[in-house]
Amino acid sequence: MDEEPVAESGEPLFATVGGVTYTTQITVEGLDPEEAAEQQRLAEARAEKRAREEKEGAAGSVTGSQPQVDELADAPLDELFDSLSELRRLEDRPPPSLAALRRRGQGDVELFQKALRSRGYFDGEVRLRIDRDAEPPAAQITVRPGPRYKLAGWTVDWAAGQPPLVDAEKMTPKALGLPMGAAAEAAEIVAGERRLLTTLGANGYPFARQ
Repeated sequence: MDEEPVAESGEPLFATVGGVTYTTQITVEGLDPEEAAEQQRLAEARAEKRAREEKEGAAGSVTGSQPQVDELADAPLDELFDSLSELRRLEDRPPPSLAALRRRGQGDVELFQKALRSRGYFDGEVRLRIDRDAEPPAAQITVRPGPRYKLAGWTVDWAAGQPPLVDAEKMTPKALGLPMGAAAEAAEIVAGERRLLTTLGANGYPFARQ
């Protein structure tokens, strides 16, 4: 009997009748004590927020929909990844083969890496493993965030070679919402850059741009 064709990963290429039912396991590990405590604080704050919204009747999330980025801004990492995961969201839509399951998982890997960088974890590692021996097969993603980078400096390269005639206190990192020592989160850095342009525009430089 001929052997079933397989992909380079060793997984069958042909579709499975009814698709491949699977489970999703997402693990965050390797956080230092300070970061672990911060993640716990975020989780507790999110739980309190949900309880308050449910009490006030303000919880308006739609089941099965992917959360918006701003809805996850204060989420701990495990909740962030769980909410972003295509593997998790599409569990009720089995892929046609294990190879297709791996491709779905690889999409999560890339998404999680991007999310880590946006939170200031620039050395993070995300690993995917498909446990074919489990019943049903398990898509396992392990995330090691690594150290979280902090803001340590702020430099503006002025096109004119020198800063504009604006009160310097209005353009300090702290005034722009970027205090030194804060986490190097992409959204906050971009917001700080926009605040700088707004400050320049309000002080006689309406055409300031990056």
